[in-house]
Amino acid sequence: LQDAFALYDSEDRLIAFNDSYRKIRPCADEIMARGGTFEDLLHENIRRGVISEAVGREEAFIKERLEQHRNPSAPMLRQGLDDGWYILDEVKTPEGGTALSFTDVSVIKRAEEALRESEERFRGVIECSPGAIVIRDLEGRNLIANKLFCDWHGLEREEILDKTAGDFLSKEIVKDIIQQERKVAKTKTTMEMERRITFPNGVTRDIFSQKFPIFGPDGDCVAIGTVINDITERKRMENALRESEERFRDFSETASDWFWEMDENLRFSYFSDRFTEISGIAEKDLIGKTRQESGLDTEDEKVCQNIADLEAHRPFKNFEHSRALPNGDIVYMSTSGTPIFDENGNFKGYRGTGADITERKLAESALKESEERFREIAEAASDRFWEMDENLRYSYISDPLQTESLREPEGIIGKTRWELADGNPDIDEFWKRHRDDLLDHKPFRNFRYSLKDDDGKVLHLATSGAPIFDGDGVFKGYRGSVTDITELVHADEDRRRALVSAEEANQAKSEFLATISHELRTPLNAILGFAEILSLQYLGPLGQEKYVEYADDIHASGEYLLELVNDILDISTIEAGKRSLNKEEISVSEIVTECAKAVAGHAKENGVTLSARIPDTMPPLSADRRAIKQIVLNLLSNAIKFTPDGGDVTVTANSSNRKTTIMVADTGIGIPKDKIPNLKDPFEKGHNDPYITQDGAGLGLAISNSLVALHDGRLTIKSTLGKGTTVTVELPHV
Repeated sequence: LQDAFALYDSEDRLIAFNDSYRKIRPCADEIMARGGTFEDLLHENIRRGVISEAVGREEAFIKERLEQHRNPSAPMLRQGLDDGWYILDEVKTPEGGTALSFTDVSVIKRAEEALRESEERFRGVIECSPGAIVIRDLEGRNLIANKLFCDWHGLEREEILDKTAGDFLSKEIVKDIIQQERKVAKTKTTMEMERRITFPNGVTRDIFSQKFPIFGPDGDCVAIGTVINDITERKRMENALRESEERFRDFSETASDWFWEMDENLRFSYFSDRFTEISGIAEKDLIGKTRQESGLDTEDEKVCQNIADLEAHRPFKNFEHSRALPNGDIVYMSTSGTPIFDENGNFKGYRGTGADITERKLAESALKESEERFREIAEAASDRFWEMDENLRYSYISDPLQTESLREPEGIIGKTRWELADGNPDIDEFWKRHRDDLLDHKPFRNFRYSLKDDDGKVLHLATSGAPIFDGDGVFKGYRGSVTDITELVHADEDRRRALVSAEEANQAKSEFLATISHELRTPLNAILGFAEILSLQYLGPLGQEKYVEYADDIHASGEYLLELVNDILDISTIEAGKRSLNKEEISVSEIVTECAKAVAGHAKENGVTLSARIPDTMPPLSADRRAIKQIVLNLLSNAIKFTPDGGDVTVTANSSNRKTTIMVADTGIGIPKDKIPNLKDPFEKGHNDPYITQDGAGLGLAISNSLVALHDGRLTIKSTLGKGTTVTVELPHV
């Protein structure tokens, strides 16, 4: 026997077996020799690992296998340790024993497995196909159909298999299917077809079907396969593309612009007909040419820039250029273009549009000429011209040649007149009236106002304007002119100031004459009175002691008159510009010390403490010795005079690289703030000005200030009423 065979007696002992059985159950000889049973053989085979099915479940397997052995029924398929497959068939013998056989079916089993895997792969391919697939026999019955085919028809697979197309499609479609499949079977060739079908579930699709023959082993056609793809979206896109191309063609034929294309080599590949109509250049004369070869001036900057854009594959807009027509006319064109790239980013060329801008360029040229004429007129005029929009905001202002005093136009555009002048029409009546006139659209003339320029300088302007209306009478704004009248206003102010100064000078002259009259009359009356007493000897013969006192008074009055006359002569000489300085290298510390000693007695008589704080060494100063001494004496005398008993007067001096400073400070009665500015003016003397000599002409401080000015120096006064005064003299080193 080719099959493995074994025989067990009624007591289930192994009593016979062949070589084939020995191969699959190696322990059979041992079991039979010792009179072992089927169960003994089963245990031994499991112990040896011969039975692969028992691995991991030995006890359960033994129990199941003994039950099958003792009560045999149908044959069983078993897998051997060698991965082979066997059919186990057990039967009871008439004597009560058991005969069993193992038939090797490994080849058949592997063939079945391969067929199953092949069918699964085939089924997987069919199910994963993007199209619907059906296979029919030559009678038209459906043998195989994938899920998509079933879904499209709205049927389950069992409702389709072993059915014909006539069971669920219209007669017209079935007729076409039968004719096509018969032709495929006869010609043994593939047939393709596109059509629109409404499926049983009511969905209409555009489909593309391919029918192909399936051959048997003998080469005959045994079935027809059909693959159906849904091309509804593709057809929609094709229709949309066709409509788009038709629209593009309609637009290109009727549009005022033209369309153009370039290939990846930047050579023109297409022009719409409109280009030829405008330029007079036939499309064939430019197709295949680059921009450089198209007749443009390659030295022109704009052309070079456009060529650079093309070579860099950059989009461009409004490339303006001109071409000469065959009749000699010039046509101006503007083109724009966008680079084209495929899905991989590869450059494919350009698409763009072009427009005839000849009329616009001619209008621009005419407008430019008009604006240039207007600009020349505006620049030649002394006024500025301006425009306002309907919101009363500046929209234009001219720029004449000499307008340094006015703001630049950028700082004016978009603002109202009162905003520029920092005016507020809501609270300022002046600007409210002007705004009301503008809101009422009234013309106005010579409206004067002031504003500050970018440097903070106050400008005075006069403006006139007229409202503007369009053809429908709608208010559009204002136009007008503005004049810088700053110089005129300043001239008026200068005239007013000169008049005031003249009046003040006349008043000062009157006050001076009154002061001089008083100052001269007082000592003269004393001289005349005492002289009369002496001449008439009212007190007896000359030689009386009282006469000596009177003679001293006469001498003092004469000295005072001489001093007054000298002061008048000094201030007159200085103001006339006739006072000259005799500059020399002088010691400031020496002069200040001398002056302090000169007034020390006067200070002591008044109960004033005089202090001098002078450095031991100070660099020499180039100055007029007499003038510096006169300045210091005047300042010290005034300080002592207006410092009460018990007060202090301090004079200090110091020097730096640039100047020498002399400072006289007192603890006197001080000066009101409103009086300080006039103290340095000639002949200024007020009854409430404590710093002006009450019994003099008020020239001492004025002379000192003038002498300091002659040295290019500066005299300053700081004072606090009731606390004292400090006068500082600064003399530069030159």
